[in-house]
Amino acid sequence: RVKRFERREESARLVNDFILCLEEMRGSEKGSPTWECARSDARDRLVDLCDLVDVPAEQVIGLDV
Repeated sequence: RVKRFERREESARLVNDFILCLEEMRGSEKGSPTWECARSDARDRLVDLCDLVDVPAEQVIGLDV
């Protein structure tokens, strides 16, 4: 039960971080250093979320992302 709660808390944090990254991307010029950093961070959060729920990230975001 505790493990499930911890997983839910971690997944909520990762989702919130992912959304913040997307918002930062939206507020920056595409291709700018800020946009690229936010994109990289968003990808990392999504991979972490996939790992948390045991889903291969490649199935969610593809190999080219």
